[in-house]
Amino acid sequence: MKEKVQKPFYKQVWFWALIVVIIIGGALRNQDEKEGETAAVDPSPTEQVTKAPEPTATEAPATEAPATEAPVSAPADWQTVVKEIAANGDTSKTEKADAVAIIAKNYQLTQTEAFEFAHFMIDELAKDTYLADPENDEYMLSSIFRAAAVEHLIDDAEQLPLDAFAFDFMQNVKYVYRGVETPESESVQANEKQMQKSAIEIQKALDSLQ
Repeated sequence: MKEKVQKPFYKQVWFWALIVVIIIGGALRNQDEKEGETAAVDPSPTEQVTKAPEPTATEAPATEAPATEAPVSAPADWQTVVKEIAANGDTSKTEKADAVAIIAKNYQLTQTEAFEFAHFMIDELAKDTYLADPENDEYMLSSIFRAAAVEHLIDDAEQLPLDAFAFDFMQNVKYVYRGVETPESESVQANEKQMQKSAIEIQKALDSLQ
């Protein structure tokens, strides 16, 4: 009787579920702590404010400074925005991918979304489906959004391997979607190997906690 081949640990559900709980939960806590520290700071003025002199009859009043451009804000319903970008026939794939990445980096992830996004990436890689349909704009752009949001959330915090995992995932999806690479190209395959290495590093971190 033929023995059943055991799946690599990075394709097992229990392994990735534990990763999501430990790593993303920690990243969210770190983010909350940083925000709390920033709010606690009470800066004191170092210079005395002097009132500007009133313009005389012979002086021209000071011109107002031009308004600065408002920062990019991320919408609450990111899926609707991604659909709109995907359906826009007047923009290239490169422009669409760049727009989605910018929105993702300004998006405030909830804990539930962070878990869902990480699980999505891990599951799609394990099933080998994340690059299967590069012409599906909405799917590919949604994948870019999820990866960019998770990568920005962790942002090299304590050099966690999930940050590298999300970055490599995003790079593969972005370049295959734009037509720069194919799923079989050397760079894409190299990134997938890096993702597997990240999984091994995560496993080592988990082992050290036992």
